[in-house]
Amino acid sequence: MKRTVAVLAALSVLAGASCSKKKPTLDEFLMSNADESSVASQTAEIVSTNAKTYRKTVLEAPENMAGVSGIITSGSDVYISGIDEEMSAHIWKTDEAFSEFTELKMNVKSWQDYAFLARSSDGFCTLTTHFSYDGLPFPTKEELYNSDSELYRDAERRTYSIERYDSQGNLVSSTDLNFPDEKYYSGEMGSVGFCANPDNTYTVAVSDAFYKFSADGELLSSGSIGERIVNNFGMTKSGSILCSVFDNDSSDTSDTYKILTVDPVTLRIISETDSQDCYFDRIVTGRGDYSAIVSSMYTLYGFSNGKLSKIVDLSSMNISSDTFTCIGEESFIVIDKSGDRVRIYRCDPRSDDELKELSVVRVAGMSFGDLADLADEFNAEHEGEILLDTSYEFTGAVGGSENHGGKGDFGKNVIQSILAGDPPDLVVTSDYVSMQNIAAKGGFADLYKFIDSDPDLSREDFLPNVLSLNEYDGRLCMIPHGFSIQTMVAKSKWTAGAGENWTSAQMNAAIAQMPAGMAFDSDYTDSENFMWGYFFFYSSSYIDYENRKCSFDSPEFITMLKLMKNGPFGKYVDVDQLLDEGREDEYMKLKEEAVMRDESLVTGGFGDYSSYKEMTEMFGDEPFTIVGSPSENGKGGAMHFGYTFGIIDGSEVADSAWEAVKFFLSDRLQKSASQNGFGGNLDGNSVLVKYQSGDSRFDDYVRSIGKTATYDYKIFDIIQEESAAFLAGEKSAEQVAQIIQSRVSILISEQDY
Repeated sequence: MKRTVAVLAALSVLAGASCSKKKPTLDEFLMSNADESSVASQTAEIVSTNAKTYRKTVLEAPENMAGVSGIITSGSDVYISGIDEEMSAHIWKTDEAFSEFTELKMNVKSWQDYAFLARSSDGFCTLTTHFSYDGLPFPTKEELYNSDSELYRDAERRTYSIERYDSQGNLVSSTDLNFPDEKYYSGEMGSVGFCANPDNTYTVAVSDAFYKFSADGELLSSGSIGERIVNNFGMTKSGSILCSVFDNDSSDTSDTYKILTVDPVTLRIISETDSQDCYFDRIVTGRGDYSAIVSSMYTLYGFSNGKLSKIVDLSSMNISSDTFTCIGEESFIVIDKSGDRVRIYRCDPRSDDELKELSVVRVAGMSFGDLADLADEFNAEHEGEILLDTSYEFTGAVGGSENHGGKGDFGKNVIQSILAGDPPDLVVTSDYVSMQNIAAKGGFADLYKFIDSDPDLSREDFLPNVLSLNEYDGRLCMIPHGFSIQTMVAKSKWTAGAGENWTSAQMNAAIAQMPAGMAFDSDYTDSENFMWGYFFFYSSSYIDYENRKCSFDSPEFITMLKLMKNGPFGKYVDVDQLLDEGREDEYMKLKEEAVMRDESLVTGGFGDYSSYKEMTEMFGDEPFTIVGSPSENGKGGAMHFGYTFGIIDGSEVADSAWEAVKFFLSDRLQKSASQNGFGGNLDGNSVLVKYQSGDSRFDDYVRSIGKTATYDYKIFDIIQEESAAFLAGEKSAEQVAQIIQSRVSILISEQDY
């Protein structure tokens, strides 16, 4: 059994909180006679989503910093608590410019200790967790992480102390805390957070309760928060405690998060606010009109009287942060721990005069990752001219925008924003179904106009089928950043004389001549896997999104339904088990080897040129045929597009948005941000622009593809639901196809799809 090393809690304020421990009764706590009916309840409401546009500046981090647990300011000084690569705790002191760092003296007893920070009236304090192991010598890192981890976990004990520092960062005092229950000293429970009260007392939250300690560490009072788990908390401007909690009520299976306002003297809950199922990572004392500032990973909100105002959208600057502190009235220092290293930024609001000189392109759908990193690069190269603002959201819900890939909801929100007169300028998403729906409803500008007037590009520079597959009514509505190919291959001797690609009739002829013991799609696929492999990706190819029509009653679709039931398919390998065991490559190898041993007719083809070359090497001198997927016209290969760009029709900054699209499609950037197989670079040329692999057979096949393959969950759910009756022998394939045709026709004709 693997042990979660306690010291890693320094990377998170959750620090060992337990959700499974027996909760104390109200009689066990001092607030047991509180009038619960007097607690004010409300729902968090975003009263303003007009966050200012911020600029981020990269700040230096201490050389030995590997993790961060907290950051605070005291006057013009900044203090950071964290760990180094050896998991040893540190407190670093610097100024607001992060020009140099000094390390403070800490009350630590081993490399395993860690500390959290809180501001005090005369400086700051740390809550330090100390580790020991009952009956065992103190372990080395190797003993703790490896073979003896379970032994040490069972013997783990914790003690807690609070250290007080003056305004200069000098250690003034250290006080051990005395909890009333032994469980708080075992490895089962962990400190979540604390704050220093104005009267020199301390409030500490552990799991499901608050504890108030004197300056000498003696317990003064305690208070339960019931079936809830404390995430974190901080002190408001008025001196009350604001606490983010997870509601652990077993009667509700959904995740529920609330914000509690707690009296620091009586530890009584004053009010509770439903935070719309949003988890708040950090709470700090507010400024201006806000009693507190709270973060939810990608956003900083101001909190006041149960209402939230978005202050900073961190996603617009490609920052993910649960650790931040306020600088002055409008600036922030945020720490991003989402990657392989700690990154520290200062975020300052751009002035109105500065924004007037910028062409601000509002981008919807761009998530974190390669493209967001490149958006940073674009903004840096166009500083003072163009700014890609990726903070656009479609909903007022706390925590961010809705984006359900493959369900079309993203496109629905874009269309609604256009109708409301407040659309984004540029849409970038891998949800190709949404892009098709926006295009079908006329939401995108004609990109041919930009290509035709561009001094660097022409239509001839692009793969013609990539362009045609993204046209609607003769207009190029969108263009992908990359694509992969969905197809199948087989030994030519088993394809019944069919050439590249085959029709449904040719597929049936090939199946009829298969020798005994041969499966259709390898001995390692069953009908359910085939259903996912074919209908999940190819269901959208039966839909004409532009004209709102579908063809699920076609002979081709009926043929594939019958194949799903009749196979023949062989034994099945548990792919999930292989993945769990880290053997994901073994599954594809088994399928390929089955073809080479003549145990199966077809196997998955190639997604890109690299996999094509591997496939040709596998077949060696054995002739093979690219059979695509069976279709009535023998054009079964399909393109699956990755991230796709569309400029909203009528955007006032359309020219700037086009500059961004060109930037992402350039040779240089496609090398560094491949998406879906063909998003990378081949032989010095990008795939979409001036593409050429040098293999004529491969190039001809790529250029022959005339349909898309993309997942549409809503359509696939209908197919999966209705085909069950056919698989059970209750209805014929033709009857099921008619039902699917009817249901999908109604779905795609709806204006909100």
